[in-house]
Amino acid sequence: MARYIGPRQRLSRREGFDLLLKSGARAFDSKCKSAARPGQSQRRQGHRPSSYCAQFRGKQRIKRYYGVLERQFAAYVRRAAKVPGHAGCRLLQALESRLDNVVYRMGFATTRPSARQLVSHRHVAVNAAVVRTPSYTVRAGDVVSVRGQHGMPAAHPTVRGCPYAWLHVRADLAEGVFRRAPTVAELPHGLQTERVSELYTC
Repeated sequence: MARYIGPRQRLSRREGFDLLLKSGARAFDSKCKSAARPGQSQRRQGHRPSSYCAQFRGKQRIKRYYGVLERQFAAYVRRAAKVPGHAGCRLLQALESRLDNVVYRMGFATTRPSARQLVSHRHVAVNAAVVRTPSYTVRAGDVVSVRGQHGMPAAHPTVRGCPYAWLHVRADLAEGVFRRAPTVAELPHGLQTERVSELYTC
């Protein structure tokens, strides 16, 4: 199972956007020592990016935000294009429905990489069945629970109330219910899905 193991904040600096790859306890500016993009001097004057560059950067931002590599991301794009409705919205809904993202959104992990590790180490169950695939698609009504080493509910002090209406979390039981897919208004901002659609349709 491929995954990125390099410097995480380097990716956020490259995209000029907090990808939430590290704990949100500190502000993005305090986590990055330099505001310049990797390999670029702060004194260098910016240039106007081409249309392809804007499309490519839009794709890279979404991929790195959710921790998905190229082949899997292309499969998400193809499936979203076949579903009626706005392809960009369907793409983000599919990515938000990934098990590792749901565990992160419910507050059982401080970052998506740590949520991915919980899943791959068999600490997460869906409808009382252990699932170790981070890309598992959670359906409406599914109950996601985090278990300790002996199958008992794990204590997670990071849970302080779930702010998402499409999720319902019971912190005392270390479990949550995936009520539905997020609506357009509930999807994360700053991710330009139109550019991704243009890139893959060229």
